[in-house]
Formats: sequence, structure tokens, C-alpha cells
Amino acid sequence: MRFAVVSDIHGNLPTLEAVVADLTRQGIERVVNLGDSLSGPLLPLETCQFLMAQNWIHLAGNHERQILERRTNTRIPSFLTGS
Repeated sequence: MRFAVVSDIHGNLPTLEAVVADLTRQGIERVVNLGDSLSGPLLPLETCQFLMAQNWIHLAGNHERQILERRTNTRIPSFLTGS
């Protein structure tokens, strides 16, 4: 079985789509996403929708953990506040 590992997408959907097209051309059967998928100023919602439609293994990176473990005494990342 041929597999690929991706990480640090940071909401960059156009590049992700190009990577997926290349993985398809190479006959990759399984993909593992190591996280840091959505944070960033580009297309986080669209990237999320694209990733949810993939049959991949998704792990939480440090950016996802920061969102999931939000505490009241820490700064909220700018991509969540729109700043």
C-alpha cells in the first residue's frame, strides 16, 4: 500500500488541491494528515470542508490543540477573532 503524510496546510486550499491531484497521479491509497490544517489567513472554512470530505486519518496539530484547549487566560488566535 502506498501512503502519504501531509501537514501544516494552514487553510491553503489551492495548494492542498494541487497536492491531492499529485497524490492521485502517484496512486497514493491512504493519507495521514498530521494537523495544523485550518489556522491561517487564507481559506480555513473551505479547507475544513474539503478535508472533511476526504477519507484520511486526521491528527490534531498544536494549532488544533490550542483551539480545543482554549483557556480564558490565554490569547485567542487572530484567525478566530477576525483581527
